[in-house]
Amino acid sequence: MKLAGFGCSYMWGWPKGDNENSIGYQTAQLLDMKFENFARQGSGNDLIYQTLLTAHQSGKINPNDNYIMIGWSEGFRRKVFYKNKVWEIFRPDTTMDSVDKEYWDQHSDALFSDYFMNTNQMYYDSLKNIIGAYHFLENYGYKYMMFDAMTILNDGQGNNLDKYKVNKFWIPQEFLDMKNSIKNYFTDLQYNHFLIDLKDVAEIWPYYSKTDFHPNEYACKEYAKILRDVIAFGKSDRYPIVPLPEDYEEVDDSGNSITQPLEDNS
Repeated sequence: MKLAGFGCSYMWGWPKGDNENSIGYQTAQLLDMKFENFARQGSGNDLIYQTLLTAHQSGKINPNDNYIMIGWSEGFRRKVFYKNKVWEIFRPDTTMDSVDKEYWDQHSDALFSDYFMNTNQMYYDSLKNIIGAYHFLENYGYKYMMFDAMTILNDGQGNNLDKYKVNKFWIPQEFLDMKNSIKNYFTDLQYNHFLIDLKDVAEIWPYYSKTDFHPNEYACKEYAKILRDVIAFGKSDRYPIVPLPEDYEEVDDSGNSITQPLEDNS
């Protein structure tokens, strides 16, 4: 059985598709599976869903050979079509500052605030992707796990968004009920929240660098242990995070330490 990973850079392995920083690869190692990387840095939830469907339809994955792992990403990332162009990875804070800058400058307020960063739109679109993936996986008999690699509803600046309307005209309650009923959706501890806990509680540096806040190898391996436990045993006792002993150390495959004390990166 091979673990097929779908998601953004947290699944892909920052900065160059590196196995040691891929949550899918590290989890596969613990489950004694081979890893197939279908993730792409910057992916939004629509592109993650698209990649899942196309990988199946093209024969790259199948329920007999693949266990599916999906790490959902930020809701404001989208695949966007404009005139004769397409952006598979459209992120308001970065895309508008590059291609067709003059056009985006003229429309940035409306696009950024009224549509792309609209909480209801973000959640509505993401729920459709999540529910669609769930029905697809169940219909074809895949074994799978979903989790939130990043906070779906956030403003792009690290602040959570929670003001959305639930009724038959806005976001149907049935959408929320269906998402909450997905049996293999691990929601106890988001990956990005786990990184914060490592830093604040365990006082271990969890990020790639002082300026790049992708997970490093240590953090990846630690969260992979949680996912492995949930997949294999249905639960994990590795959270909530607690302070670690001063002599605690994690090593890589070569026996080199990958544990960075917080003070080394302050």
